[in-house]
Amino acid sequence: MENLYIVTSGGIPPNPTELLGSNRMAELIARLEPKWDMVLLDSPPIIAVTNATMISKKIDQVILLARCGKTGKNTFIRSVNLLRQIDALLGGAILNGISKATSYDSYYYYYKYYHYSSDDDSKQKKKRKKTKP
Repeated sequence: MENLYIVTSGGIPPNPTELLGSNRMAELIARLEPKWDMVLLDSPPIIAVTNATMISKKIDQVILLARCGKTGKNTFIRSVNLLRQIDALLGGAILNGISKATSYDSYYYYYKYYHYSSDDDSKQKKKRKKTKP
C-alpha cells in the first residue's frame, strides 16, 4: 500500500516492558512522529500485560479496542481506569466484531427476539390452559 510503512517487532525479547518504557523507545517515537502524519503502535491488551501501559506513557493518545460479545463490561471499565491512573489520554474506543446477527439494528435480531418472546407467550398460554379445571 502506498505511503504505508510497517515496522514489525521481531523476536520477543526477555524484557519487553523494560524496552518499551526505555528512553530509547521515547527517542524512537520522537524521531518517527515528524516524518509521518500518524504513527500507530499496536500492543497486547492493557489488562493482560504491562507492555501497553508502558507504551501509553510515551504516546499522544490511546484508542481502546473491544470485541463485541468477548470484551466484558468490567474489563473495559478496568482498562479505562488503568489509563486514567497513568494519565494516558484516551482518544476513543473501537467496538469490533459486530455482525448483523448480533446487532440491535438488524432484522435478524428483532426476528429472533420476537420468535423467542412468542414461544414464551405460547408456552405460558398452554400452561394456563392445562391448569384450568
